[in-house]
Amino acid sequence: SGSCCGGDASRAWMYMEGNVRAALALMRAAFRRHRLSAAGFWTWSVSVGLYQLLGLAFVWVASSRLSAGAEWLAIYVYGVFQGATGLAYAFGAWTVFFASRYVRRGELDALLLLAPDPRVSLPFADFEPVELMGAFAGYAIALIGLRAGTRLTVPNAALTLVGVASGGAATYSLFMAAATLSLYAKQSSAAISFAMDLILFGQYPMNLYPSAMRTLFTWVIPIVLIADAPARLVYAGPGLLAAVLAAAAIAFAGANVLFKQALGRFIRHW
Repeated sequence: SGSCCGGDASRAWMYMEGNVRAALALMRAAFRRHRLSAAGFWTWSVSVGLYQLLGLAFVWVASSRLSAGAEWLAIYVYGVFQGATGLAYAFGAWTVFFASRYVRRGELDALLLLAPDPRVSLPFADFEPVELMGAFAGYAIALIGLRAGTRLTVPNAALTLVGVASGGAATYSLFMAAATLSLYAKQSSAAISFAMDLILFGQYPMNLYPSAMRTLFTWVIPIVLIADAPARLVYAGPGLLAAVLAAAAIAFAGANVLFKQALGRFIRHW
C-alpha cells in the first residue's frame, strides 16, 4: 500500500513537473517571438501611451455626469480596468486563438501536440508579454486616480494590486466561458468577439449607467467584477474584499470546470 501511494505521488509529481517545464519553455518562446528592436519598442510604447491617454480623456469627460469631486473614482476605475484586462489579455489571448483557429478550422491536432496538459500549456502557447505593459500602465493610472482623490497610501496601493488581480481573473473567466461555447458549437466562436465588446462596459463606474444597466452588469452578467467592485476596495470594509476575492475565485474555478468538460467532450467527438 505504501509503495502504491508512493508510486502515485511520484507519477503526480512527474506530471506536474512536466507541465511546469512545458509552460516555461512556451513562455521563453513567447518572449523570443515578441522581441522588439529599439525603434519598434519606442513606437509601440508611444502608441500604447496615446491609447491610454485618449481613453483617460474620454473617461474624464464622461465623469462629468458623476457628483462633484468623484472624477478621481472614474480615473481609478479606468486604471483598474486597464490593469485587469491587460493581465487577462496576456494570459487569456489563448482563448481567442483557440476559438478562432483551433475550433473554427478544425485544427485540434495542434492542441493535442501541446503536451502534457493543454489547460496548462495553452495560456503560454499564445502568451502575450507585451500586454503586461498595458497592465502596468493601468496600475499607474489607478495610482494617479488615488493621488487625485488624496487616497494614495501604501495599503491602498496594495489593495489596488489585489483589485487588478481579481479583475483579471474575472475577465479571464469571461473569455474562458466564451471559448467554452465555441467548443459546444463551432458557429458560436463569435462569442469571443461578443465577450471582448462586453467587457468594455466595465471601464466606467457603475453609477454612470442607468439603474437597469447597473442591475444587468451586477447580477446577470457581473461586469462589475472587472473594475468597479475591485476599485471600491479602497474605501469599503473588509467584507467587500472577501466578497470580491470569493466572487473572482468562484468565477475562475467555475469557468475552468466548464471549459475542461467542454474540452473533453470536444476531443471525444473529434
